[in-house]
Amino acid sequence: ESAWAVVLDAGAWDALCSCIEKGAPHTVRRESAWAVVTLAKQLGFQPADARDAAPAVDARRVLALVTAMLRDDRGEPTLQRALLDAAELVLRYGVEVGRAQGLKMNP
Repeated sequence: ESAWAVVLDAGAWDALCSCIEKGAPHTVRRESAWAVVTLAKQLGFQPADARDAAPAVDARRVLALVTAMLRDDRGEPTLQRALLDAAELVLRYGVEVGRAQGLKMNP
């Protein structure tokens, strides 16, 4: 329920993403990454063009955020593992969406 509140709040999800994308201090980026991982695990994903239908975490943006945080040379092993798990969820879900839509490639 609290995960949905973050996504439904117009600015909360964007604020989390901005902390990672815009180079906030390392501790802020790390905590934002943990929040993104938690949201990804709890909410699932939708293709970017379907976000208006129902609130969800955009899989492509999550993957971009995960990639940015994995490049951080100060990454702690537990966070890196959680980020890899979130990336796996994104990639697996993308394959399922593609199959459901009859696509040959990951959306």
